[in-house]
Amino acid sequence: MALNPSENSGQMTAEELDKIRQIIPHSQVVFETNNSVNSGEIKLKTTEWAIITKLDGEKTIEEIAETLSLSEDESLIYFYHLNEMGLIRIKEIRSLEENYAPKEFFDQLTTVLVKTIGPVASFVIDDVLWDLNLDREKFQKDKIPLLIETISQEITDPEKRVQFQQQMLTHIKEL
Repeated sequence: MALNPSENSGQMTAEELDKIRQIIPHSQVVFETNNSVNSGEIKLKTTEWAIITKLDGEKTIEEIAETLSLSEDESLIYFYHLNEMGLIRIKEIRSLEENYAPKEFFDQLTTVLVKTIGPVASFVIDDVLWDLNLDREKFQKDKIPLLIETISQEITDPEKRVQFQQQMLTHIKEL
């Protein structure tokens, strides 16, 4: 199987992905450098060096991949390869639910939007979620700014739009 980044064009087969997922279940895994490995004859590609320099024991694969402009498949291949070489090791596998917005967020959003545009607020929220192909139950926190901005565009009164954004910013800071 071509799981070496230099041999893979960035597209994985289902078999390759399954092999990687046995070690790295998703992109919310945090790696750290493995200082106990002898790195004498190991040759790394530029991207592999870049990944290693970004490891701090706090950033997830997804965060590092975003910083380096890597696709999910590319990042999984590189992390898998570095792990197999023994240069990095898993520090933490974070729960995917940690990245979801709490249910209270949508309650607050609805309350603020009802005060801004009236009883159609819940329909506007549902329509925007539908348009963005997002799900309330598995709504990722990092999509909140996109949701707020898109909903804001539905508010025709500029003063009310700014007021809505300010109120939501206050609620977002509390998350």
